[in-house]
Order: sequence, then structure tokens, then C-alpha cells
Amino acid sequence: MLSLILLLIVLSSGSAYACARFQKRYGEVLPVTCMGAVLVMYCFGAAGFLRTGMYAVCAAAALLWVLAAVRVIRTGERAAIARRFFTGTFVTFAAASVLFCLCLKDAFFISYDEFTHWGECVRIIYRTNAFALWSPRSLFPSYPPGMALFQYLFLKIGALTGEGEFMEWRVIVAYRVFCAALIAGMLERIPARKISHRAACAAVLFIAPLFLYSYYYSLVLIDGFLATAAAAGFAALLTDEDGPFLAVFLSLTCAMLTLTKDSGLFFAAFLAAAYAVRAVFAKKEGKKISLRTLRLALPALAAAAAKLSWSAVVKASGRAVQFSNKVDIIEYTRIFFTRDEEAPRFEVLENFKEALFTPFVRIANTDAAVNYFFLVVAGVLGLYLIFRLIVRGEETGKETGKETAQETGKEMAGRRAAAAVLVVMEILYIYFIGAIYVFNSFTDEEAERLASYDRYMNTVILVVLLCSLAAALCFMFRYHREKAGLFTAVCLSAVLVCSSTLSVKKLLNGDYVKESSEKREEFTDFAERIVEECGEGARVYLIIQGGIGEDYYALRYLTDPVDTELPYGHFSVGKPAYSTDTTTWQCSKEEWLAEAKDYDYVAVYRLNDAFREDFGSAFADPEGPEEEEIYRFDEETGLLR
Repeated sequence: MLSLILLLIVLSSGSAYACARFQKRYGEVLPVTCMGAVLVMYCFGAAGFLRTGMYAVCAAAALLWVLAAVRVIRTGERAAIARRFFTGTFVTFAAASVLFCLCLKDAFFISYDEFTHWGECVRIIYRTNAFALWSPRSLFPSYPPGMALFQYLFLKIGALTGEGEFMEWRVIVAYRVFCAALIAGMLERIPARKISHRAACAAVLFIAPLFLYSYYYSLVLIDGFLATAAAAGFAALLTDEDGPFLAVFLSLTCAMLTLTKDSGLFFAAFLAAAYAVRAVFAKKEGKKISLRTLRLALPALAAAAAKLSWSAVVKASGRAVQFSNKVDIIEYTRIFFTRDEEAPRFEVLENFKEALFTPFVRIANTDAAVNYFFLVVAGVLGLYLIFRLIVRGEETGKETGKETAQETGKEMAGRRAAAAVLVVMEILYIYFIGAIYVFNSFTDEEAERLASYDRYMNTVILVVLLCSLAAALCFMFRYHREKAGLFTAVCLSAVLVCSSTLSVKKLLNGDYVKESSEKREEFTDFAERIVEECGEGARVYLIIQGGIGEDYYALRYLTDPVDTELPYGHFSVGKPAYSTDTTTWQCSKEEWLAEAKDYDYVAVYRLNDAFREDFGSAFADPEGPEEEEIYRFDEETGLLR
């Protein structure tokens, strides 16, 4: 808990200084501090000094606290600064962070993606104090390290306080804390005065992601965070006044999106474009371009700098870039609308079209589901509501005779244009998801079953959902205060009915910790035996018949530093388990033995009858191989004993 307190002190340093120096409120600056810390460490890490970057973040935080204290003493505005710092958002963020720490303490990684990248890469970074792509163990070296660097910060703070070495639950909690910081930023923009209204707004935004990601508060999968970061950027764009602070916030958000995942560049590009479009529509007649307006290019420049710098780092490492096949937009559009049956993966594209209209997203904890076409239409209608609320804000400004930047017709026109860009982004993102399956490096089987389809689709839907809720609540409390309470109640009821609230119960009840512990126990004993009996650096061939590889990657992760690297799919050999099985190496006993003899040991975790029948004679025991046993070749007989 001490490490969490220190992390919150570091993350609150920017808010403390901004509250004292620029009259900002706590939640407005909190996401800026979080993203700024990541970018500082990224710059140091790109230069090969990641640990120094972590110390630089802590030193900068200490300096900001000192400057804030000096400012408080000099101005004597203790009460006013305290009110801006200790807001309801501060309480919400701190309480949520502590809750995550208490409820997820001692949780473990359990999913395929955590073992192959999003969890393992953090462990690599923690141990080596360098980007994971420099380690040969990294399976997806070209994936950007944005979130991993934030998790690295929390882990290193924990090590400095003597609270232990690498712990998976800290990685899981750090992810939650970053998401909570972004949601806190959206909450701070909602001008609700009553505590009950603020609490209801917080519940809406914290529960809404569970509609699309039931594991939003348990697994370290990056899509939920990516959507939250993009939604925070668009919400700020729709609700905030233009100025240097908005430009800085959007620039950091664009850089963070780009360093979070490759698809983050898509959201960053549209966020930067929406900012520029808003400025064009909000430009007053006769006003010339000045140096101040050049800040409009900052978000685009930040995204470009992040992308180019990471590409340079990957190139310098000499590692391959995953899923980098170029998408032919013209060819894809032709196939999409002409239905050319001779085109490559035409059936895949047809599967994608059909999936758009197939009930796919479950409603709450029931068997009822809705399709993505419905969700897209709902998203467009939600953004139209934002559009109308912005128009109402313009009318309110005219009725009251106010001519502030926030309420002039030009400013409102700019916000309406930004909302339109968000609609275009949603439609184009979904349209081009099909291109990923047609052109990118999926196997034919993965493409046909639209692997990870729900995660890809849910990302953009969650962007629109969170942004729409945050902006709608903001404008309701700003322009329709008399109806805002009822509107908030309706939103809260809707998210409670539609979202997987069972996930909340599982979080509070500690079920995630119990489930992950039980899942880990399936592998722990055998993994420990492999490490103990084989020794560091030994080459071990894992046999895990059937499945899609999740068990292999779990054992690969747990048996580090033993070398269990295998060609993809070679952990399952012989006859395929089912007609579309692409994870089984269809080989003869002789072919398998020729490969297995290059290894020091063969560790058998799971068998099936086909393996015993086809490969049993390769083992010295007349009864054949046994599960959870470790074998070694007998030099005299050539058999596994």
C-alpha cells in the first residue's frame, strides 16, 4: 500500500502545481501528469536510460510539489488552492485506486495475451530496465510500450519501498489506476454541484466500459485502455475551451495513443484532425493565422514524433515488425462493394459483413445480445444528441447575451464539426476492420473465424460510448441543469441494465484473485519442477496436445529462465484435434524426433490417445509417456526416459 501512496503522490504533483499556479482543478491535470510521466520515461528509454527516466519522473514530481508549496506560501491562497485540489474527483480517483489495490492484490496473469505480451513485456522491462524489444524473449517486439512504462513506474516505486520484486498484481493495478485517471479527467469536466449527482456521474463512467469489456477491471489487455484514452481526448475536445492547455492535453493524448498500440495512431490522427477542424469552424472572420494558432499542429506533430521515434527504435533493434502488411485501400473498397468472388479471402470479407449484423455483444449477465450495426447506429444517435446540446448551448449564449469563448456561435460551430469528425472516425474504423483480416498476417483459419473481432470492434464503440456519456453529462449540467439529475439517473440505469455488473461483484468479492490463483495452480507445480530439474538455460521441448496455445504460453512464461522456445504450433504434434486445427504440427514420429533431439529435455504436460498411439514407441517406458513428466534422451537406446 505504501508504493500505491507514493505513486499517487507522484501522479498528483502536476495537479498540485497547476492548482496553485494556473487555477486548474485536480482532475483536469491528472491525466496530463500520467501521460507526461510515460513520455518522459519513453524518451529516456529510447536513449537507453530507462531507469534514469524513472528517477527523472520522481525528481520532477518532487520539484513540482516544492514549487506548489512555494506558490501557496507566497500567495497565501491556501483555501482556494485546497478547494481546487481536494475536489470530488480527487476523492473518487484516490478511492478507486485504493479499492483496486485492495481487491486485486495477489492476482495473477491468466490470459493468452498477458502471457505472450501485455504482461510478459512488463516483466522484461522491469528486469532489464530497457524496452522489451531488446530481449530475445519478446514475442511481439514491435508493439509500443506506452502502458508498460506506466506499470514499470509503479513496480519500481514498489521495489524502492522494499515491498518486494516483480509482482503481477501491481501490473494489473497500475493499468486500473491509469484508466481511473483518464475517467477522472472526464468527470472533472462535468459541472455537477450536488454530491449525489457527482457520485452518479462517476458510477456511469466507471461502469459503462463493462458493457463491452467484462474483464475491464481484471485483465491486462490494452484495448480497454486505448478506448478510454481516445474517449478522454475527444471528450476534452468537445467540452473544453480552446487554449494552450487543451493543445497540450490533446498533444500528450495523441502521443500516448500512438505509443499504446499500432491502431492508436488511427485514433490519434482523427483526434488531431478534429482539433484542426474545430479551429477552422470556430475561426472568427477577419482573424489571421498567428503564431498562437500554430499550436493546432501540435497534436499531429506529437503523434508523428511518437510513431517515427518508435519505428526508429524498432529498426535499430533489428527485430521484425508484426502485423505490418500494407492495406490496399482501393483494392479493399473494390472487393467490398463489387463482391469479387475471385479476390483473396473473399469469404473472410463476407464473414465480416455477416458478423456486423449478428448478435454479438451480450446484454449484462443475460443470454440476450445485440449486433454491432445497432451499436453503430446508437453511437451516431448519441453523437447527434451531443450535436443538439451544443446547439442549445449556442442558443443559451445568445439568449443571455453572453459572448464568452465558450458560448459564441463560432465556438459552438467548431464543436459540432468535431462531433461530426468523431462520427466519421467510428464508421471508417469499423469499415477498415475487414481489411485487417484480408491483408494482415492472420492465418487463413484465424481470418475465417475473425480472430479478436470483438476486441477490435469494442474499442471504437467504447470510445464513442464514453465520449458521448461524458460530453452529454457535461452539457446537460451546463445548459439544462434542471433536467440534468433525471438525465444522469437515466444514463446510470441504462449502464446498469446493459453492463456486466457481475464483474463489479467479482472485483469487490475478490473473485478475480481467487480465479487467477486457481488457474495458476494448474501450472505452478509442473513449471517449478521444470525450472528445478532442467536448470537455467536448458532447452526444453514442451508437449501440450490440443488447445490453441494458451497453456503453452502460460508454461513458457512460468518456466523462465528455462528456454522453452518452439516453432509456433509445435507444442502439439501428430493428428489435428479438429478440422480447422492449425496449432498442431502434422508430422511423423521420425520428423518429431529429429527436432526433439536438439533439446535437452522433453516435458510432457498434456497428452491425448493419438499421441500415445503414434509417438509412444519413442519413450522407454513400455506403457508410454505420462502427463506432467520430464524426459531425456537415453544416448544408448535413443529413447526418451
